[in-house]
Amino acid sequence: GREKKKSAVIGAPAHFTCSLSGFLVVVGAMSGVTERKLRPVVEAVESHNYSHALNMTQQLLKRDKSSVPTKVLKGLALAGLGRVAEATQLAEEIMSDLGSSETVCSWFSILCRNVNRNDLAVVAFEKASQEDPTSEMIAGHLFMALVRMREFKRQQLCAMNIYRNFGNKTALFWAVMSIFMQGRQQQSEGNGSLALKTLFPLAEKMLEKALSDHKIDKIQQLDLYFMVLEEQNKFEQCLEILQKDQDKAYPTQFISIERERQQRRLVLLKKLERWADINALALLMLEQDRDEWTYYEYYFDSLEKLTKMDKSDGNHHSSFAQALAYLQTRFDEEITRSVMQRGPLLALMELYKRAAALSAPLPEEETSEAIARVCLVHFKEFGAKPCCFYDLQPYIDILSPQRRVQAIKDMVEEAGAASDNPVKSLQRRICIEQFKRILAMEKSSVGRAAELVTLYCQALPLGKDLKPSEIQYADPFAVLAAHTFVDLYEETGNKQFVVQAIALLQEARRHSSHNQQLKLLLVRLYCSLGAVMEAYEPWLKCEVRHIQHDSLAYFVTDVFLYQGALPMAESQYEDGLVFFRNACKDMPEFVSKAYHAQSFRKVEEFAGFQDKLDRSAQCALVSCDAYLLRLLQHMKNFSGVVEVLDEAQAKLLSEEKLLQLSDQRDFDVMDFFHEKSRKLTDDQKEYFRVARINWIRYRSALLRVLHSVVHHESADIQTATEQLQQAHTTGVAQDLPALPATITPFLFGIQYPHRSLFHPLAQLPVCSATAAAAQAAAVVVSLPKENLRGAELDKRIADLTAVLQPLQQHVTDIAQKIQQLEIHNHVGLSAEKLEKSYFALEAFLHVSIILRTAVDSLSVAAPNANKKAARQTTNAIKTVLAPTVLCVKDKLNDLMACLHIAPADALASLAVTLDGVEVEEEALRTVATNLSKSYNSSIDLLANNMNPAPLLPAVASP
Repeated sequence: GREKKKSAVIGAPAHFTCSLSGFLVVVGAMSGVTERKLRPVVEAVESHNYSHALNMTQQLLKRDKSSVPTKVLKGLALAGLGRVAEATQLAEEIMSDLGSSETVCSWFSILCRNVNRNDLAVVAFEKASQEDPTSEMIAGHLFMALVRMREFKRQQLCAMNIYRNFGNKTALFWAVMSIFMQGRQQQSEGNGSLALKTLFPLAEKMLEKALSDHKIDKIQQLDLYFMVLEEQNKFEQCLEILQKDQDKAYPTQFISIERERQQRRLVLLKKLERWADINALALLMLEQDRDEWTYYEYYFDSLEKLTKMDKSDGNHHSSFAQALAYLQTRFDEEITRSVMQRGPLLALMELYKRAAALSAPLPEEETSEAIARVCLVHFKEFGAKPCCFYDLQPYIDILSPQRRVQAIKDMVEEAGAASDNPVKSLQRRICIEQFKRILAMEKSSVGRAAELVTLYCQALPLGKDLKPSEIQYADPFAVLAAHTFVDLYEETGNKQFVVQAIALLQEARRHSSHNQQLKLLLVRLYCSLGAVMEAYEPWLKCEVRHIQHDSLAYFVTDVFLYQGALPMAESQYEDGLVFFRNACKDMPEFVSKAYHAQSFRKVEEFAGFQDKLDRSAQCALVSCDAYLLRLLQHMKNFSGVVEVLDEAQAKLLSEEKLLQLSDQRDFDVMDFFHEKSRKLTDDQKEYFRVARINWIRYRSALLRVLHSVVHHESADIQTATEQLQQAHTTGVAQDLPALPATITPFLFGIQYPHRSLFHPLAQLPVCSATAAAAQAAAVVVSLPKENLRGAELDKRIADLTAVLQPLQQHVTDIAQKIQQLEIHNHVGLSAEKLEKSYFALEAFLHVSIILRTAVDSLSVAAPNANKKAARQTTNAIKTVLAPTVLCVKDKLNDLMACLHIAPADALASLAVTLDGVEVEEEALRTVATNLSKSYNSSIDLLANNMNPAPLLPAVASP
């Protein structure tokens, strides 16, 4: 029982509190009096009643101020209430008096995780271990604390101490895994020679001795041996171990399932490029499971290599003829079975598809005829299942044009001849319509859209008995019809077709509330129109969770802020950043749990996942935009602006880390059913990654400029301004990649995971205005804080005037360009209008921050300066600044007028006194609210046009 208690404590979970049983186990290890006192506190913490727990701990501490267990529980209660700073301070106080109590150590470990200060746990447990070197429990806590800190070298030393001092063989494998992770770290840092020459061989020798001494008795430990060998490319040795395990040469047979052993062999043989063995083994495994596609992939990959080597024996295939005879036999056998499987059918089509790669190119017509014949068999058997379309799509694409038409006709005849129930007939029809779209066999037209809408209305009653959580059978018709409407808009420019698509999708959502495709397409359509208010509701219904904040959140984070929906943007940024923060906090705990369970491949997997999150482009962009949004909210309190910029500066990525960012956006989450020519290429996907990095670089440069300005750092202002201009120039130059002629900007915005925000930005001199204001601030803050006279003062004023004149011109140009947009004229789309308006507003706000900072710097005089002379210098500079400040105020009012906003009283402070150059928070909220009105009016227009929609009379009452 004691050992079970120890293991439960060492492996405490990562969430805020561990399980109730875990807490009560360690409470039970205390003395009776202490247990009776602390048990109610523990139960309050476990039930998340942190206020009650805090009150009880405070009462207990009044009686005994030195009680460490009570202090730790108080820290847990404070952390649970969100008072992390107080909990951290208390943890730092406890750290030196922790002692060697098993109970207190367990609680303290949990406290450190909850306040995200695992470094405190390391220091505390090192001290406790020195005080009580005979405690295996404390040594285990120290090791896990080092794991959470990713201190691989110290992990190794700690684990070896546990192994030597306590004879715990699990610690031996912890030490080996720590050595392995050191090697991986060295490789990632470009020092692979140290890993290959020293670290991995050391780990191998330790595991080799453990295997010979029969200390390896679990598959996870053997997996660690494989990991070390594979990292050194010693795949032959891995195969030998697998063979010995199969021959039961070890006291324990590690892999009891033959299929798992053969799958491992296939992986190793492929790395050794032993194609003949792979081919033979794949054939053997296919005899056991004819429907496992992984085996077919190994078979075809090895066949491609063997056909070029011209080697053959009776155990494997090395020619197209052999493969054709084998797969044709399997196909003929399959079609006679009462229950057919898809594998043999798809394999025969794959063989014809790879014929050219197998050194057996066939005439196009022969290939098309063979594939079409198998496609029809597949459709006949599986056409009533959703998998049919995705199974056949790779093969029907390569048919000749004539064969495509004939294949669809054959499918239509087969569907008509089938006497299945109505739902299966409907699924076959859906499959046929999807094929027609990807093969461009039906031109988008009003008649085609009406046909799909009619099919949707007719099919909808078939799902009347489905549960509310189930997807309606007719939904694919609604998606196809919506895409047809979008195509019509692309051809005609008539926004009424987009209205039709939205109306149909909304109606489909009413019957099928859990269909994500409907919601995602609605979000894209609304955002492309600038109607982000309407996009918010379907986006919330998508219920994006966990890693989807990295892969899917770009749908709205790239839109909401730039189209003026500040509260929505703030909500989405907070959700995303909470996920990234929690993931970074929880991932070390997942790694420690994997160590505890000896799941060493999971250790590597979790560590890789953590690195992936650390390099997330989505996280970097959301972080930058969240700080820029917070600036808007702190304009009234200038000290808040400085605080936000200081926090942002500490978290901005260096250029080296920017280049390492990875783009994890999901490119294929939506079904568009487009032909091959309209799909993204790998080069375009790489372009999207680079373009996103350019945008992050530009937004980061904005924050750096503002940070250097508010801290009056003249040299840093110049450097940051140059970086801002360079980022803007690079981004504009790489604005859009070469896209197929069939892709227009509207369709591009709906389909693809990239929106070129440099495009609207390039048409406004917002970057130039911010840079000019920063240059003016650099001149002002570089002034000596004492009197300037004569020629020197004249030179400084001339320098300042030289940068202020372009600034006035830039803000004037911005206001004029926004006026020319005619925001409330709904001819054309309004999304780009809103983005330009937002960037213009943002630029005015940044210029206001910079001008205020420049003026504030004048009030800081040198200690030994002549006050009267310094005042004269300050007044002279203010006189030069005054016209620019007035220009900013006037043009900002012009911008407000474009948005139908009357000049607010709060804006008057911009010109009242140069000592308070600022835009009040109230004015910012007014601007944000009225920006919303501009796209709300767009929604009103859409809503007014919903009723006369001629194609949807039956949708309302299907």
